[in-house]
Amino acid sequence: MGKQIQATSIVNDKTTVPSKVIDRISRCPVAVHLRNYQNGSTHQDTLYQRAVQNTPCNSKTCEGSIMSPKSLIRGSPKITPGSSDILTQAVDFIDQYYKSFKIPNPTEHQARVDRVTLEITLTGSYTLTADELAFGAKQAWRNAPRCIGRIQWANLQDHKRLEALASDFQEYSTWKDFHRPTFSEVLEEFPSVKVPAAFILSQLPLLKPRLYSVSSSLDKLHLTISVVEYHTQGGQGPRHFGTCSTWFNTIKRGHGVPCFVHRSGGFHLPADPNTPVILIGAGSGIAPFRSFWQQRIHDMKKTGLKFSPMTLVFGCRDSEKDHLYKVETLKLRLDGILSNVSTAYSRQPDKPKMYVQDVLREQLSEKVLEVLHKNTGHLYACDVVCTLQEILASKTGMTITEAGEYPERLKGEKRYHQDIFGA
Repeated sequence: MGKQIQATSIVNDKTTVPSKVIDRISRCPVAVHLRNYQNGSTHQDTLYQRAVQNTPCNSKTCEGSIMSPKSLIRGSPKITPGSSDILTQAVDFIDQYYKSFKIPNPTEHQARVDRVTLEITLTGSYTLTADELAFGAKQAWRNAPRCIGRIQWANLQDHKRLEALASDFQEYSTWKDFHRPTFSEVLEEFPSVKVPAAFILSQLPLLKPRLYSVSSSLDKLHLTISVVEYHTQGGQGPRHFGTCSTWFNTIKRGHGVPCFVHRSGGFHLPADPNTPVILIGAGSGIAPFRSFWQQRIHDMKKTGLKFSPMTLVFGCRDSEKDHLYKVETLKLRLDGILSNVSTAYSRQPDKPKMYVQDVLREQLSEKVLEVLHKNTGHLYACDVVCTLQEILASKTGMTITEAGEYPERLKGEKRYHQDIFGA
């Protein structure tokens, strides 16, 4: 920028005070001294000192340059800009200003261009209106990284967005479910929020214990854990990790694990070993059933008695990638511990999606009726109530109301068991 340039006068039917830049170091950011022509007073412009970022000063980062010739922005001009150069940039700025209108006004637009053209032809310069100045300043605020106005503009947008989230529960719920943000991500999304570190620490909840179903029944404690890792925002957002599962996945063999035993009231095999049972689990939900069949094997070897075989329904994504205990359950079926092993794969290549509910409905509806309705068998599952109601309504002649009440009846008889292992 030149060390001395004539400042553009701004008028709105009022007398203005012309100023000029009298001192400026060649590299930005620097302080700028302005002198009042009328009384000789000066003041120092230090807006840049309050800005968040410092970037090299050039015409791209300072969009306010659209109001002035580029030669005045980039350095001391070797040749005084002519009227044609000033006119070109003035018309470009006026065009941008009128294109910002929601309702175009070509007549006023052309009249303003003609007026500016005449003024530059006669005087070599032109005068901005107050509205044009506001438009130019807004453009600078939105585009110049070092501009304090831009920072204030961003803060204003943060404030409006936060007000909307705080006043509209549906809006907040949609935002929360889509982003599932961490504390740090909230602060990144709303940078104008300045929260002391001590306050954040005081609001962080204590880490709750993570409950897992034990997947063994003998002298060793086994856990079956899915390592949680996913992207938020429909798969396009930041990557999140499960706290406990990620920790398990990173510790080394021999590392101590703080734990305690939490008893599950009614989630166990029936006392009568001849009672038929159906086990339904997806993914790591198979964990407690592994302890069931290990216990059955132990009891059979200890007593020499034969027990009623169990039916297993297992669901996962792909038979080759995450079918847990595949070989083990196959052997159990051959040994007669499991009477049937039905699988549901939701992401099997070249196959339609299949879930455990589909298997119950399409392949095992008669077995469900036999175990639960005709006998006093037990069902161990999670989230199959609706499917159970559909089977009962379609196979037994029950009304929708009666079928809806049946699972509660089974729970009352302690024959329908749910494994709620998450904390």
